[in-house]
Amino acid sequence: MEKDYTDLAQDILNHAGGCDNVSSVKHCVTRLRFTLKGKSKSDTDYLMARDSVMTVVKAGGQYQVVIGNHVPDVYAAVLAVGGVQGAGTVEAHEEAVKKNPLDAFIDFQPFLGPLAAAGIINGVVAILTATLGWTAKNNGVALVLTAAGDGFFQFLPIMIALNAARKFKMNDFTVLAIAAALVYPNLEASMTALGKVGAVNFFSIPLGLPTGDYLSTVIPAILAVWVASHIEIFMKKITPDFVKVFMVPFVTLMIAVSLTFLLVGPIANTASSLIGSGLTAIQGFRLILYGVLLGAQLRLLSLLPIQLIIRQLKR
Repeated sequence: MEKDYTDLAQDILNHAGGCDNVSSVKHCVTRLRFTLKGKSKSDTDYLMARDSVMTVVKAGGQYQVVIGNHVPDVYAAVLAVGGVQGAGTVEAHEEAVKKNPLDAFIDFQPFLGPLAAAGIINGVVAILTATLGWTAKNNGVALVLTAAGDGFFQFLPIMIALNAARKFKMNDFTVLAIAAALVYPNLEASMTALGKVGAVNFFSIPLGLPTGDYLSTVIPAILAVWVASHIEIFMKKITPDFVKVFMVPFVTLMIAVSLTFLLVGPIANTASSLIGSGLTAIQGFRLILYGVLLGAQLRLLSLLPIQLIIRQLKR
């Protein structure tokens, strides 16, 4: 028997300022997305505390009421009881890739738990090393714990890419293949070997890696997935159905990985060089300022989870 969402729909409309305050409403996978004439007329606190409403988000000029997977049924009830203009279903895939690629950070909440856990394990290893002298080279316990703690950070691009895939609504395994290319074993050594024979190029276009390659990096993976999401959408539109299952990931993987190595590496190297030159110049006449800027640069990613937690709590 289907559940009746009439009361919920009426309550949402009433506390969104009434039917007359709603210009239009549409929905995505989990949210009702209202365009309101006057947001001040809405009672957000009431809706956030109401059963069957997860939360309320104000973003992109919309008043978004998060319902859950049954949002299509609630949407139909809203249209039925309110007589408001319906705008249909949001194409979540296309909407997601139009956003700024750094918006992938916003949905890091599922990522923070394992990140914190890996950091704590590394702290335990540090204590064992300081007190007992145990290291991965002389003790099996330290070796196992080091692998558990460092593994997450070592292959951070894969974790980042998977999270970005969900944000940009891409095929998870295509994204994992792209991220795996970034952390391919001995990549830096192979690049060095190519340099010795003058072959560090891709069809005569120079290749470059960030200092220390892509291990433990954040931004390259996000940018790679953002680019790949546009490629995937385009390929799905033009590829015949009978070859879509392998042709879409094939082209997406080829182009996204190539562009990442051709553009992200050199850009990262240039940015690193500019930052280094700037810090060196500052060091020459303001030692204290140099220390502050260097510390800020090194602490940026470590502070990122804290900033994200605060942002989620405020929502």
